[in-house]
Amino acid sequence: RHYRGGRTHPIWVMSLADYSVEKLPRANSNDSDPMWIGNTVYFISDRNYTANLFAYHLDTKQTEQVTRHDDFDVRNASAGPDAIVYEQAGFVHLLDVKTGQARQLAIDVKGDLPWARPQMKHVASMIRNAALSPTGVRAAFEARGDIFTVPAEQGDYRNLTRSTSVHDHSPVWSPDGSQLAWLSDASGEYQLMIGDQTGLTKPRTLQLPATAYYSSPSWSPDGKHLLLQDNHLTLWTLDVSSAKATRIDSDTYFDPTRDIDAAWSPDSRWVAYSRNVGSHLRAVFMYSLEQAKAHQITDAMSDAVSPSFDAGGKYLYFLASTDYGPRTGWLEMSSLDRPARRAIYLAVLPANEPSPLLPEAGDEPSGPPAVVALASKPRADTSASAVRVDLDGIGQRILALGILAGDFSDWGIVATDKPAKVGDGAINVGQLEMLVDPRAEWTEIFKEAWRTQRDYFYDAKMHGANWQVVFDKYSAWLPYVGHRGDLGYLIALTGGELTVGHSYLTGAGDEPEEQPENVGLLGADFAIENGRYRIKHIYTGENWNPDLRAPLSAPGIQVSEGDYLLEVNGRPLAPPTNVYSLFQGTASHQTSIRVGKSPTVEGSRVVTVVPVANEEALRTRAWIEQNRRRVDQLSGGRLAYVWLPNTGGSGYSSFTRYFYAQQDKEGAVVDERYNHGGMVADYIVNELDRRPMGYFATRDGRTSTTPIAGIFGPKVMLINESAGSGGDALPYMFHQRQLGPLVGTRTWGGLVGTLGVPQTIDGGGITAPGLAFYDLQGKWAVENEGITPDIEVEYTPADVIKGHDPQLERAVQEALTLLKQKPALRVARPAPIDRTSRP
Repeated sequence: RHYRGGRTHPIWVMSLADYSVEKLPRANSNDSDPMWIGNTVYFISDRNYTANLFAYHLDTKQTEQVTRHDDFDVRNASAGPDAIVYEQAGFVHLLDVKTGQARQLAIDVKGDLPWARPQMKHVASMIRNAALSPTGVRAAFEARGDIFTVPAEQGDYRNLTRSTSVHDHSPVWSPDGSQLAWLSDASGEYQLMIGDQTGLTKPRTLQLPATAYYSSPSWSPDGKHLLLQDNHLTLWTLDVSSAKATRIDSDTYFDPTRDIDAAWSPDSRWVAYSRNVGSHLRAVFMYSLEQAKAHQITDAMSDAVSPSFDAGGKYLYFLASTDYGPRTGWLEMSSLDRPARRAIYLAVLPANEPSPLLPEAGDEPSGPPAVVALASKPRADTSASAVRVDLDGIGQRILALGILAGDFSDWGIVATDKPAKVGDGAINVGQLEMLVDPRAEWTEIFKEAWRTQRDYFYDAKMHGANWQVVFDKYSAWLPYVGHRGDLGYLIALTGGELTVGHSYLTGAGDEPEEQPENVGLLGADFAIENGRYRIKHIYTGENWNPDLRAPLSAPGIQVSEGDYLLEVNGRPLAPPTNVYSLFQGTASHQTSIRVGKSPTVEGSRVVTVVPVANEEALRTRAWIEQNRRRVDQLSGGRLAYVWLPNTGGSGYSSFTRYFYAQQDKEGAVVDERYNHGGMVADYIVNELDRRPMGYFATRDGRTSTTPIAGIFGPKVMLINESAGSGGDALPYMFHQRQLGPLVGTRTWGGLVGTLGVPQTIDGGGITAPGLAFYDLQGKWAVENEGITPDIEVEYTPADVIKGHDPQLERAVQEALTLLKQKPALRVARPAPIDRTSRP
């Protein structure tokens, strides 16, 4: 809501005679839904904050406001001969254009809405957290907001909470197995619940220390405390008897790729954990409950994570990496392709404890031989002796285990008394089901989504919105929600009150399923000629690449542009039959097509092809290659063309492939139009900013620059309104580095980031941007603004209909002008040097 970035397009009135356009007047507002009645164009605009209907009179060139709603926006308008119908505040309104008066319509529709009725649902597909009981006889699961326990062998599953309107999550067993703890928002805010394993008694409620989202509860071995983490980077311990909360520590930086990794000592007196230090590397710390003080154990010259005590409390194990540093920039593309290796280490906690890795002599033991007495198997001693930690000199008592360094990221639970393999000890979770009351659940989901944005949004002041007032405003619509899609619509409207990019639904949640049709595609364009479908264009791909397989361009497929498509699997094809209707169910299956040079079957042939399910990659590649050829043609082979689909992994791969494959060019047109963002493109800017520093000559072959890799001539970047997020940051940095001009139209203006939020009870949710950009002058920048081009070039209907890409053509023109002003540097090899003759 109130968006003001590069996608605030005006209303255009186009002449069909010459395709010229007239832009309706505006001031960077969101204008949409144009409707033509008589000599007036009506449209929706938020130029006066709340979206209303406006009218533009073509004869007087004047604009007037027609409706004057000031609470909810006008949406989805449509016109008839003398009236306009529109949505506003959840109601349908009818505007009489002659009188200018609108009235709210009373529409009463009765529906069965079977999806809104309470119903039993299987929930195994919604399991999110699990915990094994102390002896392994049961496992606890969180599924669709309820807490279940499932037996390994004997007994039946139990639903401990039965709370369709409450999100209970993160179950954990007490050390003696008699109780479970979990987190619950039954009160409207999260609390810790402790209940017995049977679920027959009312659980006890423990208040949590602050308003936040909590996760990762962990019992102390003596059962007296619980560890908890909140979404504000803080680690807490909670006294089970008194509910007193104690803050242990808070992380230094937010890093969505890492965790605080807290672990109890066997005697429950220490907590080990890892967190960021000022360098963005992580160090291992130990917190003493008796001293109420944290101590740093590792020196932070390596990245240390995953601390864990041994059962006897003598050693603290952890993983550490000395090459993780480049990956600390998790937001930037330069952190990609940076493998990190970790080794396993241990710290000897008591100063008088010898290293377990001391060399052994291999001698016979001295003294009398031990007498072995036969007896029954003793019961394991579960009591824990006090853990002694001598902090002085502990850095010198850190040892490497000698296990080959690697990437330790796979975990599992197996029996410890015998070998096990994946699949052993399976338990039946498919039987889990619960009673779901959709309307009660929808109310809970709305609250969850509202809390998610309150607790995770980067600005605690919510961009000036009174978030409780926002809740009251939109929750009034909840009684009228009749479908999960309605709820998603309502949640999206609520999120719009933040006036921020990247506020969108993270999933549809549990909507009634609709299976999409499997329609095969040939990677071709068709035209209707002579009463038949004719192939106008065949898209080529890279048939060695499964993602770019082109059905009609594979070797041996004798189909050409200009052929008629006459039959599909023996069924005749002719208009008005939809060409794609005969390809239902054919994607990835052998399909027979009859093609011919004429619109009759005479002389035709049958060819077996394998249609694809999606042509987007083929059509995108065709667009890229067309642009690359056009740049090559317009520049006489002097300029490279590189398109960047995003600033994530595929954008990284695309840039690396196309940029370095054209290093023989003198300059480059870098096209980031339609860039979907992802990460911050420092890698791309750094590579574009490479400059020659000299040459290396060899006896044979050409002389090479240093650095060898790069294009050192002028660069021009293409931008448009459909490039955003990382696609905003890239041109910002390109311009900041003064790498060349920006050509095109203003970018989207969405330079905030979403860093992961909890799912709602049914697997849906809404984002809450967790970081936002400000510039070196200390001003919020780019978000809701976009990046303005140095040279503005619009896509006009007249140019595009003639087959031009005016933005691309102007970019080539600018790059050639820059090349003329400053030709590529070429320094000839010096004459051979004589180093043996006397001066």
